[in-house]
Parts: sequence; structure tokens; C-alpha cells
Amino acid sequence: MKIETVLLLSATALSMAMSLDQKTDDCPSTCDCERTDYGLHVTCNGGGITDIKLQTIFRHIPKDVAVLEIIGPEDNENKFSLNGDIARFSTLRQLHLVNCGLPSLGKHIFRGMTALRTLNLQRNRIEYASESSFDGLENLEYLDLSYNWMHRQRLPTGVFSRLRSLRSLSLAHNGMTHFSNNLLSGLARLETLILDGNRPTPHDLSTLFIDAPNLTRLEVNHCRLKTLDELQFDKAPRLHTVGLGWNDLSYVRSIDLKPLLNLTSLDLSGNSIATIPPCAFCGFSIHTLSLAYNKLGDCYSVNATVPGESLQPLSFESLPLYELDLSFNNFKQFDSSALGVAQKTLRILHLSGNPLETISSDAIRGLKLKGLHAAQIGKSVIPYFLPLEFERLAFLNLSGNELDVFPEEVASLFGGDLRTLDVSNNELTTMPDAITYLNTVYLNDNPWDCRCHLGPMRDYMLRKDNYQRRSALGYDRVRCSTPPAVRNETVASLTRPLDCAVLFGASYGLSQASELGILLAGMLAAILLAAVVVAATCYTREQRHKGSYQTREDSRCHLNPNNLDPSSSDISPISPYTPPSTLPISQKDERLF
Repeated sequence: MKIETVLLLSATALSMAMSLDQKTDDCPSTCDCERTDYGLHVTCNGGGITDIKLQTIFRHIPKDVAVLEIIGPEDNENKFSLNGDIARFSTLRQLHLVNCGLPSLGKHIFRGMTALRTLNLQRNRIEYASESSFDGLENLEYLDLSYNWMHRQRLPTGVFSRLRSLRSLSLAHNGMTHFSNNLLSGLARLETLILDGNRPTPHDLSTLFIDAPNLTRLEVNHCRLKTLDELQFDKAPRLHTVGLGWNDLSYVRSIDLKPLLNLTSLDLSGNSIATIPPCAFCGFSIHTLSLAYNKLGDCYSVNATVPGESLQPLSFESLPLYELDLSFNNFKQFDSSALGVAQKTLRILHLSGNPLETISSDAIRGLKLKGLHAAQIGKSVIPYFLPLEFERLAFLNLSGNELDVFPEEVASLFGGDLRTLDVSNNELTTMPDAITYLNTVYLNDNPWDCRCHLGPMRDYMLRKDNYQRRSALGYDRVRCSTPPAVRNETVASLTRPLDCAVLFGASYGLSQASELGILLAGMLAAILLAAVVVAATCYTREQRHKGSYQTREDSRCHLNPNNLDPSSSDISPISPYTPPSTLPISQKDERLF
């Protein structure tokens, strides 16, 4: 009985495993499928998908798919329309159809997709949508309709009324100039509204606030707003994040923002603001303020004490600033004293893109910074004598400074509080081995020298926990520039040992082992050649010696009867040999005495 039970359980487990494998393998040939803790994730990002190809893809996608991404690359856009076939995937939680050439949204195409939480339809050609277009999406929380063609037809009143769970809506970059009354009717839970790149009137914007009483984030960047006095922020009292960047604002007044009692983050970048008057933000609790890409540096003086100066000690009076962005304001000099009381609370400062030449001690004196952005300033961005304020930094951005040698002063911070470093877009070829002390380093877009001393950096990159993490850090753009043998290869993909060649190997991308092997082979070849030369020399000398002996033998005079003629006058006769006389023994003994 026990054996039968074990066999039954084994068969069941095998059947389940085979079923699971079949579901995983049942994937369209043009897509990638992966099962995660979130569910089955299907990605089709090759582009060129038409209506016919889309139907084929739908037939091969398992019905239990949780995330479906069909994203067309810029150079190979998809071109298909959407119909009710998408509703067969009732378990779908995320649907991304980006750059797919969708011309419109039909009626009831999403009916029955109650599990859907995210619908991303950006970068299509959608001109119009009706209330029935979103039928069945009562649980949808995030809707992105940015970069479409909705400027051609005004969206009707109540088009989103059935999306009662919607928390975030993006209509950005549709070129819309007018909004219908009660456009956001029914969106009582809406928290985020993104309208960047449209051209609404202040009145139209204000009417939108009426139907979204719980709005906490508003983005109206690139909307050509000239003033804020006509915006009725009192109808959106819960707003805490407001983006007003890249408009035509030339000044900012606290009275215009006065109704925003909960404001904590304000973006005024990309405008034409030249001065921040005293107490410009009094009464607010703003902790993140962006004033980047304005004109504050044009009227700035380190001795700003008179009205009209761009920054004064009272400009940020009573403001508990945590992060301040002053990038690209044409500051030629900067003194932290201009921040006034904000010096006590400021922890992140952006000074990138200003012609400061260097971050002097005056620029950050007395600040307890945790993060400093000093990108695109120049090769001398780091002073020779590093201010003590640098020692507290946990984040440092040095990107785009044309650095060709890593500053030793910054290397001295490794092993301290510094945890994140950005040195991307420079001219660096090597990094200090102490890079291993850092948690996060941005290294992309540098001409890395992969011949020597790059092992610790490569090992550091490979230790990142997953592909997404490495991709976010731009490690696919960390490539070798030299030697030619590995040019344009990613540093992380190098498999050969990155040891240091001793002599010539570095110029040809050879490892130390390869170089030593070549040297050893050369030595053996030299020894063999020397042995051959020695052997040849000995052989030649021996042959010469034999030749000389033979010549002497041939020159000797041979005896013949004529030579023995005693009458010859030239040759004396040979006298017979006469042995020496023999003395008696007694005489011999006498000679001894």
C-alpha cells in the first residue's frame, strides 16, 4: 500500500512538473517568457508586429500570463489595432503596448479584465477614447496615455468615470489645449496627474482640481505657463509635489503658492527666474526645491546684501530644505553663506554645469552634506586640498568633467562614508583598486584601458546581484577602448585574466601568462638556435682540421732506391745505428759518487 502511494505521488509530481514545463515552453517564437514570483512575464520587444502576427502571438501565450509587454523599438514600430481578443487574458495584471501604432481604443475591448492594475499605452496614435473604452477596468490603478494624438479630438466628459480605483493618470505630451468640463469625473481616488507637454489654460487646469480632491502630485512641466496667479491651488489642498519646470515663469511669489499648505517638493527648473526674493517660500515646508536651468548666476555676488541680488541669506528663510538644485545657473562663484538658515538642514546640493572651475571650500563651508552633484564643471572640479566637508559625503557626482586621471583626493575618501560615486562620461582609463569599498559606482562612457589593473573593477561589476541592477548602472556601456584586441567589448564580459603584462604583451591584449609563455618559447628557440650554431661551428672546425692533416701527409718525401744512392751530393748517406757503449756495473756505481 505504501509503495502504491509513493508511486502515485511521484506520478502526480512528475505530471505537474511536465505541465509546468509545457506552460513555460509554450511561448511565441518572437517573445521571451519567464516565470517569476509575480507570475508569467511575456516580453515581445522585437518590433514589426502586425495584426496577423499579433493574433499568432495571442494564440501561443498561456492564458495565465500576468505581465504582457509588447514594445516596438524606435526604428521598427509595431502596427496593429486592438480588439476584444485581449480580454482572453483575464489574469493579466500589467499590459504594456508601447509604440505599437494603435489608432484608437474600441468599445468594451477590456471587458472582463478585472485583474488588470497597470495599462501603459504611451507612444501610440490614439486620437480618441470613450467611456466604454475602459469598460471592465474598475480595478485599474495606473493609466498612461502619454505621447499620443489626443489633441485632434477633445476627450469627452466622464471618459474615465468607470476607473474608480485609478490612482495615477498621465496625459502628457498630447498637445492638448483644452479640457472638457468634468474630464476627471469619478476619479475620487486619483493621486497623481501628469499633464506635461500640453497647452492648457490656467482656467482649464483649475477646473480639473474639482473632480480630484485627493490629488497629491501635479506635473505641468513644458506647458508654457507665464504666471501662477491664475491657478486655483486652493481646490487641490492636498498637493505636496508640484512640477512647474520648463515654463515661461520669470519670478516666484509665496502668495501664488500660499494655498499649498502641504507642499514639500517644488520643481521650478528650466524657467527664466533671475532672483529669489527674501522670504519667497515663507510658510511652506518644502524640503526638495529645484531651481536648475534658470538665470540665478547672472545677478549673483558673494557679497549679496542689497535687494535685486539673485540669492540672499533670507531667500530661503524658514525653509527646512533638505535638497536644493542650483545646476546650470551660470554661477561663476558660489558661497554657501547665501543659503542662510538652509545651511543647517541642507543635505543634498546640486552645483553641476556651473562655470565654477572648482568646488572651493567657500562653496560648501559649514554644510553637513550627504550628497554633492558636481558634474560638468571641468577637470579642476576637485580642489588640491579637499575641504573637510567632503569627508561626510555618502554620494558624489563627478560625471562629465573630462577627467582623464582619477583624483587622488577622492580616492582618499574610499573606505569612509562615501558609498555612491558617479564618474560616467569622463576620459578615465583606470580606477583605483579601492573601488571595492563602494556600494554603487557609475562607470559608463569612459575609454577604459583593459590591458592592466582593471581586474578589481571588473570583479566589482560582476558582484552586482542581478542583471537588472547592472543594467540600471549602465554597465552595458562600460566598454574597453584599448587594446585593439578587445575594443568595444564590455568590461564585465571579459573572460580572459586581466593580469598585468610585463613587457610587450600589454600592447596586444595579452595576459601575463600568455606573455610569459611567448617569452619561454622565445628562450627555447634561442637556445636551440645557439646549439645549432655551436654544432655547425664545431663541424666546420673539424673539417678544416682534417683537411690540414691530409695536406702534411701528402708533402712528405717517400723513400725509393734512388734516394739511397751514396753518390748523391745533395743527400748524405745514412749512417748505421750504433748503440751506446755499455759500462760495467762497477763504473756506474763510481759515477754515483
